[in-house]
Amino acid sequence: MKDTDKALYYCHTHPNLFLQQHCKVCRKGMCRTCIDYNSTTCTDCLRESYIGSKTYAYKKELAWMMVSGIFTLALFFTYTYVSNIDIYDSSLDYLLVFLFGLSITGTHYLLRDTDFMGDIRKVPFIGFKLSIIVLLLIFVTGIPIIYFLYKLLILIIKSIQGNH
Repeated sequence: MKDTDKALYYCHTHPNLFLQQHCKVCRKGMCRTCIDYNSTTCTDCLRESYIGSKTYAYKKELAWMMVSGIFTLALFFTYTYVSNIDIYDSSLDYLLVFLFGLSITGTHYLLRDTDFMGDIRKVPFIGFKLSIIVLLLIFVTGIPIIYFLYKLLILIIKSIQGNH
């Protein structure tokens, strides 16, 4: 049997099962198993729509912020171990180091989502220096941590409402 004949009679995802209907988006064949999973859209189209969604972007940003915080914390542990510094009694230091790492990535995502840094750089003569000062103020004030909490809150609300 030719590949074109298989596309006419068999499921795109499960090539050993007969197709029952076509995907509403891409018109690929769907078997009963695919229809039970989602009655209108194939798994490829579902994946593409999820990856393009804001929920996926929020989860990705939150994950990278957490990874940054954990990585910074691991560097801090390594530094204290190599330097023989006895800092294991201070939980506040661990929290501050974790929040510092979270702020690094949070600053990146915050500035990526907004374009005011580009507008600040356009100020004649002092634009670049002013943008550096604003960047440091954003980083030091803890705004990226508030941004992290904001994204986390949005994600929780969306999951409660069922808008995946």
